[in-house]
Amino acid sequence: MEQRNVDQIKSRIEKLNSVLNKIETSSTNNLPAELMIKDTLDLQLLKSNGKRSFTALIQDLEQSNPQSIKTTRLENSQETLDPLVAVERKRARILENLNVPLNEHFKSKLKYHQLEGVEFLWRRVYKKKGGCLLSHAMGLGKSIQTIALLNTLYENLDRNPEVAYPTGKRVLILAPLVTLSNWANEFRKWHVEGFTTVLGQVFNFGDMAATRRESRIKYLQYWYTNGGVMLMNYDQLRYLIVNSSKSEDEYYKYLINPGPDVVVLDEGHRIRNAGSQISQIISEFRTRARICLTGYPLQNHLLEYYYMLDFVAPGILGPKETFKSYFTFYIEKSYADSSKSIRQKAASRLYTLQLLTEEVAHRRDATTLQKDLPFKIEYIVSFKMTDVQRLGYINALKSIEHQGSIIDHLFILRTICNHPKILQKLLIKRKSKRREQFYVNAVNDDKDDDYVDQGSDDESNGDPSLASDPVDVDTEKGNDIDDLYDEETEIAKWDDDSFHWATDYFKNDDVESWKCSNKISFIVDLAIECNAIKEKLIIVSHSLACHDYLQHLFSVIGIEASRIDGGTSPNLRQPIIDDFNSDQNKLIMLLSAKAAAIGINVTSANRIVLIDQDWNPLYDEQSIGRIYRYGQLKPVVVYRLITSSTIEERIFAQSLHKKSISRRLIDNKLSTTISKDELKEYYIYPPPDLPLANMNYIRKNVKPDIVTYSALYQNKDYITECKLHDLEAVDEYDPTTRLSKAQQNEALVEATEFLKKWRLNNMRSFSRDIQF
Repeated sequence: MEQRNVDQIKSRIEKLNSVLNKIETSSTNNLPAELMIKDTLDLQLLKSNGKRSFTALIQDLEQSNPQSIKTTRLENSQETLDPLVAVERKRARILENLNVPLNEHFKSKLKYHQLEGVEFLWRRVYKKKGGCLLSHAMGLGKSIQTIALLNTLYENLDRNPEVAYPTGKRVLILAPLVTLSNWANEFRKWHVEGFTTVLGQVFNFGDMAATRRESRIKYLQYWYTNGGVMLMNYDQLRYLIVNSSKSEDEYYKYLINPGPDVVVLDEGHRIRNAGSQISQIISEFRTRARICLTGYPLQNHLLEYYYMLDFVAPGILGPKETFKSYFTFYIEKSYADSSKSIRQKAASRLYTLQLLTEEVAHRRDATTLQKDLPFKIEYIVSFKMTDVQRLGYINALKSIEHQGSIIDHLFILRTICNHPKILQKLLIKRKSKRREQFYVNAVNDDKDDDYVDQGSDDESNGDPSLASDPVDVDTEKGNDIDDLYDEETEIAKWDDDSFHWATDYFKNDDVESWKCSNKISFIVDLAIECNAIKEKLIIVSHSLACHDYLQHLFSVIGIEASRIDGGTSPNLRQPIIDDFNSDQNKLIMLLSAKAAAIGINVTSANRIVLIDQDWNPLYDEQSIGRIYRYGQLKPVVVYRLITSSTIEERIFAQSLHKKSISRRLIDNKLSTTISKDELKEYYIYPPPDLPLANMNYIRKNVKPDIVTYSALYQNKDYITECKLHDLEAVDEYDPTTRLSKAQQNEALVEATEFLKKWRLNNMRSFSRDIQF
């Protein structure tokens, strides 16, 4: 670093340190005017680096290379301190009016939106003696808000035992298996003096997975008798309860009725299927202190939102059939090309539903996170098919047309969109599996059909019927059901006639080249560019077979790739993550979209590729959240890859439609809807020629990012479109659906009448105690 530049930075640092000192010595309502200055540094930089002063920060930077200056955004002359001032002032106002006996430790640490969340939780759980949905976007600190509430509840009970609420000190937190260790770490991180005395110790039932029933019973009995926080994953609860006798079994007594005094569901959208065993089990919890945490309350259908709210506030939305006919029918059927009356009716129903749920649901979207992080830019990059790829796609599509529903077989088309070689590998495995199954069946025919293994007392071996529930499985080995339900399983269901075309097709030598897929060609070029400048790249796919292909390909071209998917043991995940984050020579990571979407923090990377989109927008957003979260210091670049004129375009359109409903209902945003025509044409044959993207546009808008520009330019002959994906920027909501004041009042009357009616008709006893 040139000495002149260092001196300039030091001068700025001295100026900002002076401002920082004034902040620390001034009252929150009388902040110094200097905070309104614009500069190349900001307070966020200081906080995110954990430094007490900017001087300490620059001392670290001077010992590194100039590239590190970039990574901390020192050169961004557009940064301003103004937003941070607004945030600090808002936080000060919230603290001044906070109506919660919150421990000073949490008061000094929580951000303004977290203080709002804790106050909401306190009002619903303590004052109203009910449940609630904390629906803050991923990365906004739902776990710390929960810990702050629990500490406050039990400190208050310790000081004022006469309140007798909660009635006991048993807290049960249900969470996905891979997040249990994160929860344990959060409790250690936010431990305040006297916490163990007030609430009790933190137990992780995952530690008991390999023990026998007697040991587990004693473990639960100790927690049940002495209180504390029990961490457990959904599948463990199901294994323990599914065959229990309500009147006799100790598991049922300890975990359900009387069970915990407070129950928390992390990733609460897992109960979106009312017919699943876990959903039926949790509906039997006796406690009314129910907290549901989710960053994605609505993913595929409005009924998912209904089930979560019905868990935390039973009866608030009435009978399911009434909800479907009054809300779901209009809201989910409203498209951009629907009639004006349908769109207006949908808008009215949305507003009524918002009024009904605002008392029990607290929402903060990703814009809260964006205020504290560097900018994020998302590109949609569409590619035309190669000739060989297109031929395989058409052959598969013709075969599917004779098989029935395309939905049941579209993974074949998606596989070809990624690369035909991936399908060939699956077919080879299919043949091998069928051969193995033939021998297994032959051996089983010789066995006694009535044989039952009596030697195991470990429920983790499982009831085979449990594996049929795809929503909640989290096996002890760490395998995620979404990965277990993979291409190899699906392709085995097809008969041989479905692939009669494949034998001759795969004789084409072009299938062997990675350039047989323009998507893969782009990914390789992008990985090479990132490797050249030592930037880390995350590659996400919904296909394990695609990751197998990429991992082999990268090894051939000399690029090391880390990998986490549903088959990665929970005990190995964190070491892999830590190694990737700390090792400057490990630059590529392959992540499974479903299994690795939670419990992973890889902020050392700032670029992410989404190879294949999903019907459910949740998984893609969660994947992006692995790098775009607190701790990220660099601008983030997202690449959404789509194969033009294929099933992938239809999937992306459907995903946008679902997201638009969520934005309108959950986030109260004006959002573009998708037309029905955009969702229809699943059986499209991709044309041989498609117009290419305008490179002048790409050059003008992308060239400052040399990595992106270089990868795009090298593939300019195959890219049909490259555009920004920003819902905040592109939303153009139909003004005819805006509600007038009179229409809003009418919706308010409807909501009030529904609440009265549902209170009267609700037959569940504790629902009558819910106050509004």
